[in-house]
Amino acid sequence: MKGKPYEPELFLSWYFLNLFSFLDEADYFIHVINPIQTDGWRKGTEIRKRKTDIIDSILIADLIRYGSFKDTALANEAIFSLRQLTRYRSYLVGTAGDFKRKIIAVLDQVFPEYDTVFSKVGLFWKDSKAVLLEYSTPDAFNEITANTLAETLRLASRNRIGLVKAETLKTAASKSFGIRFAQDAFTFQLRSMIEQLNFLEEQIKQTEEEINQLMASITSVIETITGIGPITGATILGEIGDIHNLIAIVAVSRKLCYIIHAVLTKNESYEIRQ
Repeated sequence: MKGKPYEPELFLSWYFLNLFSFLDEADYFIHVINPIQTDGWRKGTEIRKRKTDIIDSILIADLIRYGSFKDTALANEAIFSLRQLTRYRSYLVGTAGDFKRKIIAVLDQVFPEYDTVFSKVGLFWKDSKAVLLEYSTPDAFNEITANTLAETLRLASRNRIGLVKAETLKTAASKSFGIRFAQDAFTFQLRSMIEQLNFLEEQIKQTEEEINQLMASITSVIETITGIGPITGATILGEIGDIHNLIAIVAVSRKLCYIIHAVLTKNESYEIRQ
């Protein structure tokens, strides 16, 4: 016991860290218990399935009093930071994917022939997005010369593509059967979403840089496992926390579980262990 006696406390969602930090700095002895344990205790003691803050507090107090629980170990600051950053990156990637699907939906209405020139994947290349920000409708493509469009393409693609692609785009625009009404609204929506997508991609890049810096500082050997890079390695480390929790992760194949567990517990590279 660190000094002051502990009092059973119910930690709710994100407030958990605030309460934990406050009690820890106040030198209280703290037990962190996974809700799965308290739920199991509830099933054995609360037959009416009632759930209130008072009942939950009593259940936690009884569980601590009887000692039939296992403390949940908290990760150190570096590992916790990895978890925060990798989860944030996953959120950004998911949000970017949503914007891509919405951009395709709008473009299919305004300029359905566009993806025949750039394809569904190439549609989100830097040169394609630069063109769409400037000329978002077939009419806009028809109003400019091929040379002007080629110059935009050359600048955005670093001279990889130019006049040939510009002429192909203009031909597709001249034969487009995209909708002709409410184009101002569709144009605004398309440009706005492309700008937001560019911002998200920049945020993803910066987040990955932060993750790489953290991975370099903790000198983990997890990247020595074939197929695991800094981002995947950071995600695994952040979600596992305590390495002994790895065996309980059913989402990872059994063989990979044992390889990661062996590498991290022995702190040796996978090549050496082979």
